[in-house]
Amino acid sequence: MYPEGRAPLLHALILSSATLLLVGVIAKISASLQPLDRRKAAKGTFVLSNAPIRIVSSVFGILLPFYAAVQLGGSRTALGLLVAIAAGLCAPGQQADHTRRGAFSQALRTRKATCGAMLLGSIIDIVSSGNALRSVLGHGALITSVMLVPPPLPTTIRGRAIDHDEDSYINQGSARATLPRSASPLVNSFESTLLTLVSGLLLAVVSILYYLATSSFSSVSLQTFGLSLLSITSATALIFRSLPAALQTQRYTGLKLGALCIAGFSLWEHSHSGLGSVIFLWICAALVGTTVLDTQSTPASVHSHAHSHMKHTHAHQYGHGHSHDHHLHGNHSKFSAFLIARATPGSIIHSVLIERDSRRIAYFGV
Repeated sequence: MYPEGRAPLLHALILSSATLLLVGVIAKISASLQPLDRRKAAKGTFVLSNAPIRIVSSVFGILLPFYAAVQLGGSRTALGLLVAIAAGLCAPGQQADHTRRGAFSQALRTRKATCGAMLLGSIIDIVSSGNALRSVLGHGALITSVMLVPPPLPTTIRGRAIDHDEDSYINQGSARATLPRSASPLVNSFESTLLTLVSGLLLAVVSILYYLATSSFSSVSLQTFGLSLLSITSATALIFRSLPAALQTQRYTGLKLGALCIAGFSLWEHSHSGLGSVIFLWICAALVGTTVLDTQSTPASVHSHAHSHMKHTHAHQYGHGHSHDHHLHGNHSKFSAFLIARATPGSIIHSVLIERDSRRIAYFGV
């Protein structure tokens, strides 16, 4: 898709810079539409901490996937990130280094089939490609993105939404209504938005200097320009609207639909190479199958452990005339214990009642 030389890196720099600037501008506009008291509260808590590290993490979290896509193609990069997130190998967000390393090591031990399939697929792609160096650089960028600098996709509910007075249902309801359920580390606070804009501006300056130093950017076709705009728009939409946790559901609906979309795009992207399309489709099916196999085995073992633990609790109850309730989280009333004892373990009602926050929301809704 791109000429030899340094044009792929420059193209990735331009795409990353435009994405960061667009994300920062949209976040600033959204913040300006909020009520004045909320904007003052957000700016009042502004503390610039670890700015250089966060800027570098934001830049490489966006740059590495773009660079991998420029070198490998969009379908291969999308498939790698999709499988990594669905299997738990890639934790979206900006976490501490030791937390990310621990989560990745644990996922690596429990996702051996997925890791083996991804490694085998990378080797097959490098061997079968016409340019081995470009494939090595692309897969290296993709692996680095998965292991060290994950994409800044939305993660979890903000802490302020659940740290209010627990005795006030009204305050909790209003807090959850005003704060989003999930947000990307690029825009989850006033400070993060400012650092995102700074990251985009710095990357734009680097792109200009890189172009002046190398003069490596050739003429851009209309198709390349359109695909670039589509890439920037889709990356921005992923940062604001994606739900990575939806890929880890029990039915794997998001994973399967995503794999089907990637397979369809790969047929269009590699329409000139019939053998390459067939190989990629087999790799896509193998990665999805191993991901489902690995992620199904872990919940099964957890469920069996929980089931045996429940049997032990009931036996302890009938043997000694009392039971220690290990399943209720937080303080609970006799009414809550009565309902949980009669709910089927693993059902939706049991999952709602077993957690204190969801239980109180359910009571409030009733």
